[in-house]
Order: sequence, then C-alpha cells, then structure tokens
Amino acid sequence: MIVEKEIAYNTFQSYRNILYNHLMPELKGETKLIRVRIEDLVKAVEKIEFSTVKDAAAKLIVEIFTFARDQHYISFNPALAACQQLKKQLTKKKKRNVIPYTISEIKRLLYICKQDFPDMYLPLLLSLTLGSR
Repeated sequence: MIVEKEIAYNTFQSYRNILYNHLMPELKGETKLIRVRIEDLVKAVEKIEFSTVKDAAAKLIVEIFTFARDQHYISFNPALAACQQLKKQLTKKKKRNVIPYTISEIKRLLYICKQDFPDMYLPLLLSLTLGSR
C-alpha cells in the first residue's frame, strides 16, 4: 500500500492501527466484505472515542470499500452510505481565528522584552518576524 498509494509510513501505521484496534474487533474480523452492512460500519465508527480517530476511520473505510468495489469484490459500497449517516458526528476542520499584532503592539512587546527579559528578545524577535503558531 505504501508503494502503490504513495502514502507515508506513519500514515500507513495509523491506518493499520485504526483497522486492527477499532474496526476489525467491531466487525468481527472474520466477516466477509460482502456481508458488511451499513449499520455495522456506523456502529463501528460511533464506538470510537476520539473525533480525530473517528474522522480517520471514516476516511479509511471509504478507501477500503472503494478499492474493494473497484476490484469487483463487492458490488455496493456501504461505506459511502455509512459516512452519510455519520456526517453529523464527523468533525469539520475549524478555521483558525488569528488576530495579528499591530506594529505598535509588536514594538512595545519587543521593547519590554529587551528591557526585562534580554535572553528572550532574540527568540521573540525571530518568532514575530518569521511567523509562529
């Protein structure tokens, strides 16, 4: 999968962990793909505790079942319908609300830092001018 899909090793590891730790125990690992129902997938993803893992699991099941359908292992992709049902539970990426400092605020911050915390002046100057998170 790493070579075929050109994914990073860490991404592969996280997919594998989601599959083995969350999805397969819920789908009873021995179940054939053709027997997996929409409700089974929804139930498996709903049991996942963390929203980021839940999002990754939803993406993973879509990939798995799309591949299976493309290879003619199954004729219907239940993952698409399951994700449709889970849409409310899956998180959407939140836009960061970044309010940049004004020039006068930056000058004041650097001045105070230079006077009171001279060791922190250069790191602060670099972070303000080069951008920091």
